[in-house]
Amino acid sequence: EPQRLHAYTSIDVEVLGIEMHIKRLYTSLRYRPRWRGLTLDIAARKVPKISVGGAGLGFVPPGVIDLFIPSTLKQLATDFLSTALEGNHAKGLALDIVHEQPAEHANSTTQIHIGVEVLDNLLIEIGAQMFNDRLLPDEDETADIERAMWDGITAFRSDLKRYSATL
Repeated sequence: EPQRLHAYTSIDVEVLGIEMHIKRLYTSLRYRPRWRGLTLDIAARKVPKISVGGAGLGFVPPGVIDLFIPSTLKQLATDFLSTALEGNHAKGLALDIVHEQPAEHANSTTQIHIGVEVLDNLLIEIGAQMFNDRLLPDEDETADIERAMWDGITAFRSDLKRYSATL
């Protein structure tokens, strides 16, 4: 039988000194245990109260930044959250998680589906690009990661082969 929970969350975000405060974000959760697993559905659909503060780069107040953008930082944040929480065919921000372990000692699987509609705005695109540039590895870093993983797998196989020969 599904269990339903409701939560109010407050979130504080700081980007380059600009602070965004989200107060009382309403979230509904539905938890369903399954044979050897669970399903968790999380949704947020109501736009919360938002305030903006801080100082860009430590010295530029939000009001000054507002002079150089078509709206205000607060309105931009409100528009972004309104699109995310009221869009997606009225599903809002939806996170669906299914976790299963088919047998007692078998590998488990977790599937995560995120549904959200995002505001298409130049400032949002710039922010997303900054996020991607700092979070996602470039081609050289990806090659290094793949090489390190392959070296680890090869070493483990070699060690396992040597160990099994001693048995």
